[in-house]
Parts: sequence; C-alpha cells; structure tokens
Amino acid sequence: TDSKQPVPVWWSTWPEESNLLVGWIGGPRAAALQSTGDTALLEQALSSLAEIFELNRENLRSALLYSHIKDWQSDPYSRGAYSYLRAGQLDAQTRLAEPIGGTLFFAGDATETEGLAGTVESAMASGLRAARQIMADNPAIPIETARRTC
Repeated sequence: TDSKQPVPVWWSTWPEESNLLVGWIGGPRAAALQSTGDTALLEQALSSLAEIFELNRENLRSALLYSHIKDWQSDPYSRGAYSYLRAGQLDAQTRLAEPIGGTLFFAGDATETEGLAGTVESAMASGLRAARQIMADNPAIPIETARRTC
C-alpha cells in the first residue's frame, strides 16, 4: 500500500500462485473518481503499481493480460454497501448462511457467523464454511477435492 498513490491498495492471491492482482480504491478517493472512465482508471492503476514497485510503467502495460474495473458504488446489487446488521437482527447472518434444498449454498461477509469483522476475511471464512456444507451434503465429492477446497 501507498496512501499517496491514486490506487493505494493492492492484493494478491498469496499464498496461492496466480497472475491476479487486485487494486482497490475506497472512501472519498473512490467517490472523487466515480466519473473517471475505465481507461483512465487503468492508467492510474498502472502508474500506481509502477511507482510502488519501482517498475517501468510501459513494461507493466505490455505485460498486462486482462483488466476489469468494478465500480461497487454503481453496482445494482450492492450499491456500494458492505453488509451490516440492523438492531435486533443478530441471528440474520446465521439465517442467511442456511443452505436451501442441499443445492443452493451462501457465502460472503453477510453470512459469516464466527465474528470475523473484516470484509475480506469474513468473506473468505464464509466461503470455506459453505464449501464444508457442500461437502457434507454431497459425500460423493472426492477427498482430494475436499482438501483443496478447505
């Protein structure tokens, strides 16, 4: 991270090896960039990466295989919101995490029931919980798949 950069936060898939890198902009900085087009945002992201990692920007550009920009604020399903509980709804996460008919399983920070408050941390933990539920409901899944999933 580098708070001076237009795209200050970057996540990798570590410890898994991958060519995926996620840049993140939040809060007032994201609001200020809302009307910026995807091309301009990508250029700012490349500039940020080049500066943070002391790399040649054009080398980064030529190494780029694919990019995708997601504006959570304008997403019709999230509208920029994180999950939160209303007063008196402490059991809502448990209810949201319940599978339906052994075929529909739910994960995401709104379904995390172990008290993890971080959005990414709780989403990942709930994904592992959902994978365990799937495996419990589907004993035919090979153990090798189960180990990779959980």
